[in-house]
Formats: sequence, structure tokens, C-alpha cells
Amino acid sequence: MAVSPSSGAKAPESQSPATTKLRPLNEEQLSHTFEQLSMLLGAGITPAEGLDIMIRDKDNTDLADACRALQSLVMTGVSLSEAVRQSGLFPFYAVQLLKIGEMTGRLDAVCSSLSSFYEAENELRGSIRDAFYYPMIMVVMMFVLVIVLLSRVLPIFEQVFRQLGTSVSGVAAVLMSVSGALSRYYAVFITLLLVLAALFFYFNSTQRGQKHFHRLLQKCPFTKNLSEEIALSRFAAGMELTQASGMDTFESLTMCRDIVENDAVAARIDACIRSLQEGTPFSEALAGAAVFSSFYSSMIQVASMTGHLDTVMGYISRHYRTETDRRIDAALSRIEPTMVALLAILVGGILLSVILPLMGIMSSIG
Repeated sequence: MAVSPSSGAKAPESQSPATTKLRPLNEEQLSHTFEQLSMLLGAGITPAEGLDIMIRDKDNTDLADACRALQSLVMTGVSLSEAVRQSGLFPFYAVQLLKIGEMTGRLDAVCSSLSSFYEAENELRGSIRDAFYYPMIMVVMMFVLVIVLLSRVLPIFEQVFRQLGTSVSGVAAVLMSVSGALSRYYAVFITLLLVLAALFFYFNSTQRGQKHFHRLLQKCPFTKNLSEEIALSRFAAGMELTQASGMDTFESLTMCRDIVENDAVAARIDACIRSLQEGTPFSEALAGAAVFSSFYSSMIQVASMTGHLDTVMGYISRHYRTETDRRIDAALSRIEPTMVALLAILVGGILLSVILPLMGIMSSIG
């Protein structure tokens, strides 16, 4: 369902020949990889030994090829961050943070933070898929059911009316006409269903399709605010991670801009970066660009003075994520009964429109 943070980030300069056929890791795989690396590195195991353990783990079959590629690069003498960069399987964002972890001696802590970040990203994308793909599936099912009723069931009733030597009028007559049209242009509707299925696959399974899906979310009036909240949650989570890792504020802004996947929020971050380049303090630059609300901007200003910027960014990220989940759950709770009721009305209306006239004819005959 959705574009991974790696798609908006800068691409690695080169890839190892051994990894050119491997697909970049998704959020779930990234979370598992960094979680295991964090535990192994925290236990004092070297990256090469840790990767060997991960390769031999029978539960790591989906990560084995990526781990082998990393291990082959690490065995040549390069650092873990350089091996990750050369593999081309990880986001540029993760590569930079691993470099900082190596420089500060906090590589295991950085891996743990990255694991938590991508776990939250995976959960968020799952919520978005539930919120938008479930109604799409319901619509397709309704479409198929109505077509089957009109093209296969109604012709039977029409034949019964003919045998009784009578005809129908009103809604039933219109439905009979539609039924005849469906029988004549059945291939057209089958093609339409195949196109809808192809679009679903495109939006759900391809990076370009996921990117276009996010564009649609940004433009649609009903989902515009939700899309911005998701982007702000990602931005704050990224700032928490980079600041906790010891990254410079300017570099943090530049990197976190690449993971928001929202043009409006990215434009505000760009304005903040320009203000920072002109010498404006970070908290004032954020407030001037209206990246966050005035309340959060005040919190960030205090946090900048006390040195707890990462803590406040984590709080902001969790708040936006909670609000996003609440809005998605509320939307789903309204959509599901609405779709079921609509389906019942459509099916019931079609059947009643022909059954009631038939019952009237049968009673008059009796």
C-alpha cells in the first residue's frame, strides 16, 4: 500500500553486483534487520559475526540474501554503514544514521532506534491500507454482485414474465433493459473489472503506484489533512531519531524532509531550512515556517534551550500518530456499516422490483 521512506531519499552512489537483483527491504524487513543487529551488536558481537548468525537463523529466510550481501561486503574490510550503502537495499536515511552511530560508538542504540522507527512506519502503512483498500474491495464486490444480478438473475425473471404473457413497467422495466445491455456488452464490464484489479495492484504493489497513491491522498479534500498529519508524524519521528543520534540540526532537517512524502509539509520544511541558513535559530525557523502548531512550536523552543529536543519531537510524533490512528479507526467504523447497508439496499431493491410484480401476477392468476 504505500511508498517506503527509501523512495524519497537520495539513492546510493553504487551497488554491489551481488545485490543488483535484490529488491530494497520493506519497512517490516528493515525493522527486523535492525532489531536483530541491535541485540547482536549490544552483546559485543562484531557486524560480520552478527550477520553470519542472522544468515544461519532459520526464521530469517526472507532476510538471508540481504544478510549474505552485507556480510560479503563487510568481509572486504568496509564498515557496516558503508556495506549498507553499497548494497543499495537500505534507505539513504538509515545509512547516514549508521555512520553517526559508528562515529559516536552508539551503533547498537542507533539500530534499536531505526528498528522502532520502521516498525511504526509499517504499522502506519497497514492502517492506511485498511482505511482505503477495504472500501475499494467492498465497492468492487458490490459492483460484481450487481452485475451478476442484472446479467444472470434478472433474465430468468424476464423469461417467466414472457411465459405468463405479461410485461413489467417502472423500475423493473428499466432494470430489464439494463440487464439486456449487460448481456450484450458483457465483455466490456469484464474488461472494466480487470482494469480495476490492475489499478489496485499498481497502487498496492509498485513504488511508482504507491507514490501516485500518496499524491491522490494529498489532493483529495477528504484526505488532505490526514495526509499532512501522517507527514508531520514521520517528520517528528525522524527528528527524534536523528537528534538522539547526535546529528546536526541542519542535517537532520535535510534528511527528514526526504521521508515526509507530502509536498505541502516538505515546502514548509524547505522554508525552515532557508531560515536556518540565514542564521535564524532552529525553534524560530520552525515557528516561522509554521511546520507545527504554535503550541508545539513553544514546546520545541523550550526543548531547544534545555537540550531535550529529541524527547519533545518523540512526544509530537506519538501525538500525531495517535490522532491519525483515531481518525482512521473512526472512518472505518463509519464506512463498514454504510457499505453493508448500501449493498443490502441495492440487492434488495433489485430483487423486490421484480419479485413484487411477479407476486401480484401470481395472486391475480390464483
